[in-house]
Amino acid sequence: MRLGRAATAILLVAGSTAAVLAVTHAAWTDPTATVIGGASDGVQKAWFLGWIAFSLTHGRDPLVTGYLSIPGHPIDLMRNTEVPLWGVLMLPVTMVGGAVLSLNLVTLLTLIVGPVVTAMVFQRYVQHRPAAWVGGFAFGFCPFVFAEADSGHLTWISLWFLPLTLLAMDEILVRQRYDPTRLGIALGALLSCELLINAELLATTVTVAALLLVLVAGYYRRRIAGHVAFAARALMASLIVWVIVCAFPLWIEFSGPGHAVHGANASPLLFSADLLGFVLPTLHQLLSPSWATSISTHFTGDPADTTVYLGLPLLAAVALGWARYRSDPWVRWSAVLTVLALVLALGSRLHIGGRILDFPLPWALLERLPFLGLAMPSRIVVFALLGAGLCLAIVLDRLWSDPGPLAHVGAAVFICAAALLFIPDSALYVQELSVPRFFTEASHVAVARGSYAAVVPVPTANQADAMLWQFSSGFQFRMPWGYAIQAGPADQARASTASNPVITSLDSIAAGRRPRLTLAPKLVRDLGLWQVRTIVVGPMPGQARVIAWLTAALRSRPKWYGSVALWRLSQPVESATPAQKDPPTAAS
Repeated sequence: MRLGRAATAILLVAGSTAAVLAVTHAAWTDPTATVIGGASDGVQKAWFLGWIAFSLTHGRDPLVTGYLSIPGHPIDLMRNTEVPLWGVLMLPVTMVGGAVLSLNLVTLLTLIVGPVVTAMVFQRYVQHRPAAWVGGFAFGFCPFVFAEADSGHLTWISLWFLPLTLLAMDEILVRQRYDPTRLGIALGALLSCELLINAELLATTVTVAALLLVLVAGYYRRRIAGHVAFAARALMASLIVWVIVCAFPLWIEFSGPGHAVHGANASPLLFSADLLGFVLPTLHQLLSPSWATSISTHFTGDPADTTVYLGLPLLAAVALGWARYRSDPWVRWSAVLTVLALVLALGSRLHIGGRILDFPLPWALLERLPFLGLAMPSRIVVFALLGAGLCLAIVLDRLWSDPGPLAHVGAAVFICAAALLFIPDSALYVQELSVPRFFTEASHVAVARGSYAAVVPVPTANQADAMLWQFSSGFQFRMPWGYAIQAGPADQARASTASNPVITSLDSIAAGRRPRLTLAPKLVRDLGLWQVRTIVVGPMPGQARVIAWLTAALRSRPKWYGSVALWRLSQPVESATPAQKDPPTAAS
């Protein structure tokens, strides 16, 4: 039996590894100079891993940073998606190979482990192991996971937590075969790990589990008395472990420096699942007819976090399981979990085809609870995928156990249809990174060492080159801005630095719009308030226009270090007067 389990694990790991390498192969030609994930999120996650390594080796708090904000306004990284657990585990790799290599390896390992763990958990609910493998891979390689990985969202591809939680709750609430204290300690450690990877997923897990537990208790109300004492002891042990491990991170998030950030940085109303999204493929799927994508492209929110596609085969497996096999308690409750999660993922108002209807849904009540007001409802679809994957595994197991040939054909149809509809349209997006020599040569970056440097382009959700250059320099300088959730006006949460006329002008000049020299006095005043001693303009679209405007505004020419222009502001700057003419929009 041990040999069989070992062979199973080897086959699962081999299959999962092959699939992941097929969609990430472009990153491994040069894994230190390419990063998996598009836009700014991939670079941001690498920054977080780099920051943890830097902070732990320089005696700083890894959960708080003042390197991406103005003086006196530290950023609470627990409020962000810092993934401190991965940062600590990958510390040796980050120190030796850099944060980009560390992020790529974490992404690779996470994508591999998710389907393997899920399949091995599902094996306890079926007789035929291949059925569990299909269900596990349907969950671990679902469109949601690939869409999140394609956007560089490391937190939302670390989904091995969910099947392990299912396993722990099964032992604590149902089977009760082992010592309750040890089970509770294991669950507490698991929940602690999840807080240090994805606090939002932990909050929604507790919510969904509580709702499901209420339903289970109501259904089995006559049999529940014999299980209460065991479950209470185990859950109390898990709570104690969780509080001990998570006390400091929780204090940082709710009472520590930088905690005064209110509200969600993105609208939960927009980041809700569309009713048609469960059955209509998006541009992420290979088989996505134009008539379907013409609808799905109008869904609200961004394409990653609102990818809720399950597909008709997976939904049909749930329907068939309920119709034919609901006497099996795990079929029954996996189907209930699927439906419950789908309803919650719809958010507080019904979305159909990109239109938001004035039709209230249950999430409108739950979002008023602590912590849940910051959650994006569409992401709750991961619980529906878990339930549907388990239901698919059990249905396939029952069909394979049926001696009739039609049952075997039906099983094959389910597998092929689900696999075909889940195939991604291409490999994961990979960014090629470029770091100017200025930031990697100690003799050059020394001019900004230890001070605030206004590095342009200003980091946003669309590009984070300045953050890449900052951690590539070994955090030799601070910046008054960065792409991270921090306080905006009235301490309202923002996904990046709060805009002001100076930052807006820098962005608009780079985009080709005519600059205003009248902002020069404000530029000088703001730089002084931010304790900026160096302005650095790196390679970027519109670099010549930005340099021309800054040259006129500061009344001095920059010093060039290769492709990087730099101004030193060690002395007060005499600003240009509003009476002067605007500088040219391009270099002369």
